[in-house]
Amino acid sequence: MCGTLRAKVPYNKVAEVREKNRRLGLGIMGLHEWLIKKGYKYSVPPSLRTG
Repeated sequence: MCGTLRAKVPYNKVAEVREKNRRLGLGIMGLHEWLIKKGYKYSVPPSLRTG
């Protein structure tokens, strides 16, 4: 993360694309917080099931 914020780039367009495409993901703690906020337990809720 720090590298994508502080690294020097050759020109501004590179910085714009880097900012637009930066992906951090949820991670395990982010997923935990998302489940709590949505009121879900640690199981697959009906709204997320396939098939």
